[in-house]
Amino acid sequence: MFSTDDTIVAVATPAGHAGVGVVRLSGPASFGIATALTHRASWQPRRATRATVHVADTPADTLITCFPGPASYTGEDVVEIAAHGNPLLLAAIVERAVECGARPARPGEFTLRAYVRGKIDLVQAEAVRDLIEASSPAQLEQAARQLEGSLSARIMALASELRRLEMLLEASVDFPDEGYRFVDGPTVTAALEGVRRAMTVLLGDDARAAMLRHGATVVITGAPNVGKSSLFNALLASDRSIVTPVPGTTRDLVSERAVFGGVLVRLVDSAGLRDADDVVEAEGVRRASVAAASADLLVLVLDRSQPLGEASLQPLRMMPSRRVLVVANKCDQSAAWLDLDVAASVLSVSATAGDGVAALGRAIAESLRATPAAEDREIVSNPRQRAALREAVRFVEHACAEIDQQGASLPEEFLLEDLRGALTALDDLVGRRSTEDLLGEIFGTFCIGK
Repeated sequence: MFSTDDTIVAVATPAGHAGVGVVRLSGPASFGIATALTHRASWQPRRATRATVHVADTPADTLITCFPGPASYTGEDVVEIAAHGNPLLLAAIVERAVECGARPARPGEFTLRAYVRGKIDLVQAEAVRDLIEASSPAQLEQAARQLEGSLSARIMALASELRRLEMLLEASVDFPDEGYRFVDGPTVTAALEGVRRAMTVLLGDDARAAMLRHGATVVITGAPNVGKSSLFNALLASDRSIVTPVPGTTRDLVSERAVFGGVLVRLVDSAGLRDADDVVEAEGVRRASVAAASADLLVLVLDRSQPLGEASLQPLRMMPSRRVLVVANKCDQSAAWLDLDVAASVLSVSATAGDGVAALGRAIAESLRATPAAEDREIVSNPRQRAALREAVRFVEHACAEIDQQGASLPEEFLLEDLRGALTALDDLVGRRSTEDLLGEIFGTFCIGK
């Protein structure tokens, strides 16, 4: 499935018109194809050279840079052709390269070759994709750190400790007649407990991982006609939700991704909370209640221009105050009330005039930054990596439990089975053991040209 001894070619820059576009070649024939395209006989390594690429009857002015392997992105000979960013021109260069002996690259195949050649491990390969797709500074920072190898280094340090214990236990097994044990139970327990704690820190919990990977869910809730949809639109600076004077206009959840103060959120506009006779509105209210209960942060909107009923504060009673921001909307109108006896923060806003909207965005970011997920950038959020790390934790915890139950009478062979299971899981995590199907699943999600 994965041929790595031929030469591949693809456009390496995003689709569409741009000032510059790049065509990338990788493989043993890369330099020869560059010569065939330009009729230029020699290239200086890692130095951009101006050259004319002949495509059909149109000469294209380009800058060509050659990277001899193994000192290249893929570990092979690589050529990058920078040309004017017209998609037709770039496609024509790719077509000419194919005529000269290259084949079109599959999604993620350049990074796959970097992995196969040992330039990066599987965690770093996945970080390449995450770096490209990052939607917030926190995601960008995490992907950049993992691409540099920070997570891989921590995983391999844990694996090294397990291998050290494996070596000592195997030595005890190899000399049974002497009755000498190279490591005792308490020492093994202490080492395994240290590994387990480190793995648990990397795992965090599912909510923290989801928040870091997909963003925090922020639900705007409140009674009908308090200005929830207007506030939703104002925060997004876009007319995303329908706004009318008719109560119950919003019937379903409306969501958009946004970044406030560097924090990625999924902002949700919901139906007004009330007893509804209309079956469609009633379903919208039910969905709004479910969304509010599971939100990472709730923005409760109150209408400052109208008398405040107890029902308006009902969502506040349902949620911990640390998960609620209270918005006193319509502050540009005459106030029907001023103070609230609540523990949550109260912000004065006019969604229609824009007063206080920017401050609300900052308050949302500050509230979410106070959560552990925003502080721990090294948490493992990739689902595949989390599954492998959980498997390793399971084996380590089983080994600890066995020692607690049987103590010094526990045969070393039992512990070795658990240690080898944990090491296999960690090897799967960083890609030291990878099936072709797994590689196809991972690299198939990459863009072509990367």
